[in-house]
Order: sequence, then structure tokens, then C-alpha cells
Amino acid sequence: MKVTGILVVAGLGVCAGTCGAADRPTAEELVARAKAGPSLLLTREGAEAARRRVAADVDAGRWFNALRQRLDVQMARPPQIFAHGGQWVMWLNCRKCATRLTSESPTRHVCPACGEAHSGWPYDDAYISTVNNANGVEVRDCGVAWLLTGERRYAERARDVLAGYARAYGGYEWHQRNGPEKPGRNSAARAYAQVLDEAVWLSNLLDGYDAVREALTDADRRLIEEKLIRPSTETVRSECAYWSNHEVWHLVAFGRAGLVLGDVRLVDAALNGPYGALNQLEHGILGDGTWYEGAMHYHFYTMRAFTPFFRVLHNLGYAVPDRYRRMFLAPIEQLPPDELMPQVNDSCQLEYLHPGDLPQHYELANAWWDEPTFRWWVRQRPRATMEYALWGREDPADRTVQPPSLRSQLCGASGLAVLRTQTPGAAKRGWMPDNCLMLDFGPHGEWHGHPDKLNVFFWLHGEMASEDPGGINFGSDRHWGWYKSTLAHNTLRVDNRNQGMGEGELVAFVTNGNASAVAAFCSGTKPRKNTWDGPVYEGVDILRAVALAGDGVLDYLEADSATEHDYEWCFHSRGELVQPGDAGWTPMTNLPPRFAMDQYNLPPLLKGDESWSWVENPRQRPVGEAWYAAWRRPGATLGLWQRASSAGTLATGVGSAMPPPAQMTLAVNRLKGRRAAFASVVVPDAGARVEIGPITATADGWRGFEAKVNGRRHVLRVRRGASPRLEVE
Repeated sequence: MKVTGILVVAGLGVCAGTCGAADRPTAEELVARAKAGPSLLLTREGAEAARRRVAADVDAGRWFNALRQRLDVQMARPPQIFAHGGQWVMWLNCRKCATRLTSESPTRHVCPACGEAHSGWPYDDAYISTVNNANGVEVRDCGVAWLLTGERRYAERARDVLAGYARAYGGYEWHQRNGPEKPGRNSAARAYAQVLDEAVWLSNLLDGYDAVREALTDADRRLIEEKLIRPSTETVRSECAYWSNHEVWHLVAFGRAGLVLGDVRLVDAALNGPYGALNQLEHGILGDGTWYEGAMHYHFYTMRAFTPFFRVLHNLGYAVPDRYRRMFLAPIEQLPPDELMPQVNDSCQLEYLHPGDLPQHYELANAWWDEPTFRWWVRQRPRATMEYALWGREDPADRTVQPPSLRSQLCGASGLAVLRTQTPGAAKRGWMPDNCLMLDFGPHGEWHGHPDKLNVFFWLHGEMASEDPGGINFGSDRHWGWYKSTLAHNTLRVDNRNQGMGEGELVAFVTNGNASAVAAFCSGTKPRKNTWDGPVYEGVDILRAVALAGDGVLDYLEADSATEHDYEWCFHSRGELVQPGDAGWTPMTNLPPRFAMDQYNLPPLLKGDESWSWVENPRQRPVGEAWYAAWRRPGATLGLWQRASSAGTLATGVGSAMPPPAQMTLAVNRLKGRRAAFASVVVPDAGARVEIGPITATADGWRGFEAKVNGRRHVLRVRRGASPRLEVE
């Protein structure tokens, strides 16, 4: 089959919203409605409906019984409230191996991977933040339990925790990640070391307080509102006015505080202000439904903030903007075969998205919008969750449900191409094709971006074959030195340094039947538009075309410059690397020392010359123009065949993967010159018969190669210019 395409720019489209004026009460009207009773979690009518559901519905009842049992354990102990604020929770990681620490006590924090023990500052203070987090959730849960049972012990426990913080908060000094700080500088806060964390905590406290407020005395309410909610709201308001997941959390906290305190000014700023929720939706959600910071982790983290904000507005009669609906659909449309969300940029933890997962989002989406995909999604798991019990919609069993139709697509606004195919002759695994490849050429992602333009990662036969390692705890040296390096990604590295912050451009995208392809380009002469968008390597043009044909990957990468450079074509997979005649390796020596943070100060993007120092057992050997390598792990093999434009040096070693201490093995082909080209084939069978022909470059601009895989001919060709084209056969 031959597939030929011209330049395609595909947008998924985002509805602008169809709410009329009657569905959008003003800030004054919202505050007036909030005075009638609780609204942040449930209104009185909502609480009555939830009581009926937990009594009659097996799943809802199971969740509520578990909640009460958990609260019984927590309430048997006195609240733990510290005399000073906490530190950044991301300091709670092992400085030796980057694994998250387990706190055995307030002063002893142990690595579960290597056994290293940590104590003192900042670890002990970061532990305080974890306690604050747990206390905030407990207050919220007590509010739920009070609304559904009317048992005063829940209201009294919430009061005790809230009053304890109210008495302590005045003594909390302003501080940030590495010590004391003035208000409004470096995201300084009081109960926490950054405003973001204080906003998340305050949001949970507000949920609980709003629920139990009517059960408290006037004196209790004055204490909590004047000594805790108002000053913490002022803390959150000290850092505002920008586009970010941080700012969404800030506005959610102070906007909901405005409803509790009856402050129209706060509610209006949070909803309608220049950086309020409606403008954050307009500017932050890209045309394909993804959040602009370029990491699926922060896509969901931003949704975690928006959802409780629109939940209370919905409770008060405000229609949820339809534009927000696209944020729920985008992750499902990008879901790979193993249902593990792509670890692009600072996606700093493994996040599976199995059908039925993330009820904190999708139960509410199902209640807000008549979307068959959402109805299907929430039915794939038992619904024993808070979201179903409190806000879920009980659709009739015969109501239309529809699994997503996953296909190759171009997420043009975020610059992510998603190619999908089904293995020839293999039975399809339900609703998900079993092969998927992604190419990242889009915006840098600002603070959460990685230097990895034209990075490729893919899944074959339902399993991840070559990954983007994402990011880990920002308090780890390894995050900055390794995970946020070009060497850790499947892309091109030049002159032993990281790529600059930039954005590629689409050349072409084609799909037809069981073959799809995409090509993208990074210009070395691109004018720098701003901090985040310039040439990834000054003076070096980079072109990449990649195809997914059945269960095989064809990859062509070319770099071109007027001057000589050292080029490194980087690839990673899990398992042991094996090469025919596996001899002649020499160790890589005289590597620079690893990066280490200075007094817990977060660095800018590193130069990258120390990246190889993070690789275990780095070694190298000469290779000819054509070479082969395989990765072997239990139950699977992966074969890589490559023909380059000249002989080079193959370097390898073991680098960190996601999550630590997982590892992946590198294969890096090094060439030197003004131009370098790499033609590669990857298949999930190390014993396949693969032959790659010469790399071709024609006078009219075509670039590419032919290959035979188990006797079958394949062609991948691309042409840039006024009439860009891409062919895969």
C-alpha cells in the first residue's frame, strides 16, 4: 500500500460555549445564592440526593462506608498542627537515587529503594506539608460526612482542625523553597513554601468549612474566617496575574473563598478577571483541547483545579463552559495501547488512564455534558467513588454509550502527531489499536518543557517499545541533569549540549489504512520570538520523517549545517542491549561531574555537557554506515537496524527511566561533519530480516530511503519547500 499526502493542518476544534445570560449569573448573584446555605460541595438539595444514593446504590454505599471508616481512624487521634509552615514536598526525595522518601517519623525519612535515611531541613519541614495536606483532605471529608449524616462529631472534628490552624496561622512566617522570603516574592507563602500548595490546601479547607459552617457557633466562625480563611486568601492573592496551572489553583482558592466570605470582588476576579477562569480557559486550552504547558501531568493537574471551581458554580446555577469539555476528551484521544499517558515534558509521575479512571474528572463531565464517550468511560469500573456518590448521573442502562474511536490524528496546536495501526493478522484488543507512535514537534511548554524537539516514542504489540522518560521530582538533581536533557530523549543532540528552547514546524501528515506518517522540521535560522521559541540549535537545520506501517517503524532524520558539528542520534529502550560480535567497547572517561543543585535553588535549563555523567557504564565502539542492535527483556525483543550517511561511533550505557529506579538502555550513533543522515527501521522482533538501502537525496528536494522487512519493500520519502510532500509505502 502506498500513502501519499500533502501538508495537513488538522485542528480538533473547541466549542466556544453556548451558555446564555440566564445560565451565567453575575458575581453578585452567585454570592447572593451562596448565602442560602452550603454550595461548595453540595447544596441542601444535592445533599439530600446524595443521602438517597448512598443508601440505595451499592457502589455509592461502599464508598461512603469506606470514608466513614477512614475518618474513624483519623478522629481517634488528636489533630497534628505544627507551629510553623511546611517546606516544598518535592524535597522529600532521595538525593542518592531520586526515589520518593517514606517518612517513618517527623524526623526520619527513608528511601524505599536504597535505604538511605534523611533528616533535618528541608526534609522534616517538607513532612509538615504532607501533614497539612492530609489535614485539608480530612476537613473536606468531615464536611461530606456531616452533610450526609448530620452527626455532630464530624462537624466538631472539622472545627477543631480549622480552629487549630486559625490559632497557629498568625505565627507562620513568609518563606519559600530555600528559606525566608518577603511576601509577593519567589512564590513565598506561609503554611507552605509556595503559593500553589497553599491554594490547594485552602481549597480543601473551604470545602469542609462551607459544609459545616451552619453547625458552628458565631465565635467559631469569626475565628476561622478572620484568623485563617481571610489571611490565607491574602497569601494566595499575593502572587497572581499570569497564565499557568498555578494561577488556576490560585483563582479557585480565592474565588471560592469569596463565596464563603460574601466577597463579590474576589468572586468576580476569579471568574471574569483578566487572568480569571474564563480567560484561562480561552488562553490556556489549545485548539486540540490540551493545556498549553505541554505535559499531560499538568493538563490533569489544571483540571483538578478547574473542576471544583465549576462544580460550585454549577451548584449555583452557572452553566459549565463547553470549552472545558475538550480538556476531558483530549487525554482519551491521545491514549496509547498500554493506557499509560504519554510522559511528554514534565509529566512527573506514571499516570495510567484505564477506562473508568479519574472519576474526579469524568463523573462530573458525564453529569455536565451529554457525551456518549463519557457515559461509556464511567461504566468501565465500579463507581465506588466520592464523585459518583455526590455528583454522578445515573444514566438508564439503555442510554447510548460509545467507546472512543481512536485513529491516527494530528494534534496541531500542541504539536503532537499520534500514529496508530493494527498488527497485521492480530486480533484487535477491544477499542484500542495495538501499535502507536508519537512525534513531538510543538511548543516548548515554557517552564515545564524539555529540550526534545522531534522526539519520537512508540508502542508495539500493545507494549511500550521506546519511551519518553518524562520528569521526576523537581527537588532531585537527577531531574535537571538527566530527565530534562536532550540525551534522555529519542531525538538529535548536537555538540554535546542540550537543545535550545524552541518549536518545530509541521511538514506533512498522512494516514490511510494501516500506515501513517508525519514529518516535521526545526530551522537553525529561525528568529527567536521569545524565551521559549527560537532555534533548537543555531545554524543547524533538522528534518525528521517517521512512519508507522503495521507493527514496524520507519525513521529518517537529517541534520544540515554550513559548519562542522558533532551529531548524536539518540534512542532508548528497556532491556539488555545486544550487538553481533559484541566486543571492542571502550569505556567513556573524563566525563564532567554531575550537576548538583546549589543550596536547593532550582536551576535554569542546563547546558547538557554533563548529561553522559548520569549514564551508568558508558562505553563506545566504532560502527560502519550500517549497523544493528537488539534489546532483550523477558517475553519480548526489539530490533533496530540503521544506515547512516557515514561510519560513526556507537555509544551506549544505562540511564534512568520512569519511575526511578527503573532504567533504559541507550544506543547513540555519533557522526561528525556538516551534514548527517540516519535511516532506521525498528520492529518488535530481533530476528527479523531487514535490509536498508542507500539514503537518497534528489535535486528536487526528496529525502528518504527504501528498506525490506522480511521480504516486503517499504519506502519513506519526504520533501520540504513550497509544495511539501510525504510518502510512505
